[in-house]
Amino acid sequence: RKALPAPDLADHVHQGYEAPRGALEERLAALWAEVLQLPQVGRHDNFFELGGHSLLAVSLMERMRQAGLPGDVKTLFAAPSLEALARALAGQDPAPQPLAVPANLIPAGATAITPEMLPLVALSQAQIDALVATVPG
Repeated sequence: RKALPAPDLADHVHQGYEAPRGALEERLAALWAEVLQLPQVGRHDNFFELGGHSLLAVSLMERMRQAGLPGDVKTLFAAPSLEALARALAGQDPAPQPLAVPANLIPAGATAITPEMLPLVALSQAQIDALVATVPG
């Protein structure tokens, strides 16, 4: 590794530089440049072609979260260009609503479980009984 030359900007694939458009693309470009350690990122550049990989993608997502931007790694893999990611994020709610988890409907000390007690799954009484039979005690 020590014998290899240090990579420079010319070693990365660029799609012909076009400046980011709009506040979201500009914010994303700044974050990409920071994470990828590049002087600039164009709107048609591809995160992975610029040297990004899964670990850097996770780092980017954390920086985006800190900047108040929505998104996840799955979105980046599906929309790897700056322009495509900005479009994908523009359709997302920047403040995701917390997941509503139903209350536990199985009372303490219950001796039987019925389908009505399981709001997150659709199981018949026979299926529940078969599962309960596999659990000792």
